Amino acid sequence: MRHTRMIANLGLLLGALTAGLAAMMPWWNGSAEVIPGAVDTPTPAGQALCGVLAGVIVAGWLLSATLPARARQVTAVLLALVGLIMMWAAFTGPGEAPDASLVGDVAPHQPTGWHWAALPGGVLTVAGAVAMVIGAPSWRRRADRFDRQAPETISPDDDPADLWKAMDAGLDPTADDGGITGPSSERTGG
Repeated sequence: MRHTRMIANLGLLLGALTAGLAAMMPWWNGSAEVIPGAVDTPTPAGQALCGVLAGVIVAGWLLSATLPARARQVTAVLLALVGLIMMWAAFTGPGEAPDASLVGDVAPHQPTGWHWAALPGGVLTVAGAVAMVIGAPSWRRRADRFDRQAPETISPDDDPADLWKAMDAGLDPTADDGGITGPSSERTGG
């Protein structure tokens, strides 16, 4: 199940990078002289949406590293929806051309095709989210490695070599919740 974690991580990160690239590149191309007081070429709604979705994917990926299995699966379902929205943004395209009355057009605006970069980003995000839904129950949380393990109990009758091995393994013989039991005079030999 380690491979599903790698697939999920790569899918989500590459999906976020692709969505960010789609959001940064212009979806319309054209030369215009801005009329004083007019708005420059507006950003299409799908382009702005891709930028927001890239941030949501990264936030969901980071959050999933700390969540238990069920919450990780719920997060993955939400990330799959984000990927579907990104694919929808790719298919709706850059929208209508900017209004020539707002921008003094020297040449008409042409779509650049960068809106199609959102499509592989959405596919990668959905693939990573599906891998997370499938594999999340078998993954350990990153925070689990800091949990304290229950120590083994040992008695004074144990072989001294075993006691040293237990201490080498991290067992504290003076701890109240485990370790060597009995009066302290038995432990020190006096």
